[in-house]
Amino acid sequence: MKKSRHQRIKELVEQFEIETQEELADRLRGDGYTVTQATVSRDIRELKLSKIPMGNGRQKYTILMQSEHYLSDKYIRVLKDGFVSMDMAQNILVVKTVSGMAMAVAAACHRRHEAERDSRLHCRGRYHYDGGENRGGYSVRHG
Repeated sequence: MKKSRHQRIKELVEQFEIETQEELADRLRGDGYTVTQATVSRDIRELKLSKIPMGNGRQKYTILMQSEHYLSDKYIRVLKDGFVSMDMAQNILVVKTVSGMAMAVAAACHRRHEAERDSRLHCRGRYHYDGGENRGGYSVRHG
């Protein structure tokens, strides 16, 4: 029922200029869904609906899309911009990064790993500074 309701909410938001949770709830009830304000509020949060201006001083709900492809490109750009070099230390690959980029590169590495579901790599998120030059690093343990 929830999946069906979520699909209907997406359709309603694309089809109509829905300004309030109450208006959305009324349209859902009109389609035969039993909803409360709390249910609609939770659905809005789960679907990541946002309000945008309509140009006439009013706002409407919309679905702000951040496709996986778009995010993937961002993570790749962070990896390209932040990467300096890499070294092996026994079974650990140490990726050296541009100063201040270790956390961003680590997050990108972790996110790419999650997206690929590669069980051979385990991002551990250890950061270090090399030779007093304040260069960050990120280690990846081979499993």
